[in-house]
Amino acid sequence: MSFFLFRMRFLCLSDGFSLPIWLWPQVITMFMVLGATLSNDWSTFTTFRSLQGLFGTVPQVIGLPIIHDMYTAEGKCRLEYE
Repeated sequence: MSFFLFRMRFLCLSDGFSLPIWLWPQVITMFMVLGATLSNDWSTFTTFRSLQGLFGTVPQVIGLPIIHDMYTAEGKCRLEYE
């Protein structure tokens, strides 16, 4: 995992910045997908796909801690044993 993703996950878990760190890379990834879809040559397509991979991994890494934040410790225990 790159240092950037490690730092984003640390911020998400320690300071409660989960929504902005998840939301904005997701929006940027959407525009990178549109750019790759509408590209006319191979170099533009490759550039947009590389940026899509860079920005698209942040929501994937931070998605699970967001789900863990939804439940209290007691709720997590109930979910595991039901």
